[in-house]
Amino acid sequence: MDVREEWDPFAKWIGALEQRTWLYLQDNFVDDRPCGALEVNLLRELRHAYDSCFDFIQRSAARGLKGFAECDLRLQSGRRVTAELFIPDDVDAHPRTEMKRLVKDWVLSIGLLEAEITYLLADFELWIRNKTDLAFKHLQRLISVDARLKADWAAAFGKREEACERLGATHLLWHGLWAFKVDSQGARTDLVTFEPIDDRIVGASGGALVLTEWKKIKEVNRRAIEQAFASAKGQALNYVSGALGAIELKSQIHLVAVTMDPIPKHEMPEETVEQGKTIRYVNIVIDPPVPSRGKY
Repeated sequence: MDVREEWDPFAKWIGALEQRTWLYLQDNFVDDRPCGALEVNLLRELRHAYDSCFDFIQRSAARGLKGFAECDLRLQSGRRVTAELFIPDDVDAHPRTEMKRLVKDWVLSIGLLEAEITYLLADFELWIRNKTDLAFKHLQRLISVDARLKADWAAAFGKREEACERLGATHLLWHGLWAFKVDSQGARTDLVTFEPIDDRIVGASGGALVLTEWKKIKEVNRRAIEQAFASAKGQALNYVSGALGAIELKSQIHLVAVTMDPIPKHEMPEETVEQGKTIRYVNIVIDPPVPSRGKY
């Protein structure tokens, strides 16, 4: 599943555990009676939450998610003992006042870990969006300066639309982005192999899934532009699946028009939000005007 979807239910459980812990800590007992089942169970849950936060950070770091490796390295130096060392074997022999201090210490530590994870995940969607924008800008500039690549795109333009999709998806993969489109059942299809995408491969690579629909426009006129983007949007909004083992840019859809000449800026649709997703429009131009002939 998406890393945020994986974290959300766990974060809710931690929140409930923290609330229960703080209620326990508000008890003003000052006696030194031995601990009972309440303290033992609470400490076990706190131990599980603490270790699970570290496990989540390490899994996210292994998947290459931005910031998690640095977070893991920084936090490991101050990590406490875990698992069976967390709870003393003779916990029931310790006075409640002593256990209360331990419980408070651990719930504060868990809160710090939770804050670190929440901060990193809040920034992750923006990171993927920026990578996607950069990938399209990079592709356009490469076509502008690389004669061989321009020839490849011109040849693809003369073939079926899928030829342009394959070139575009291959370029996006350089940026760690697995571009996909939607089939008639609303499921993901790899733009290069035309096979269903294996979430596990994407997740293991540390990459991110990005929904794109590519359209070839031979004659750049208003009617052709409107028809191409309307068709692309209709297909993209049929997407009903979700990533199970990979990261996915869920807030945006990219509709890409491939043309020989640039679409005039006033003819390019503005971003819209439909079904909770931002629709972004991209024009990849195979033969852009050089600066001396016009502005691009």
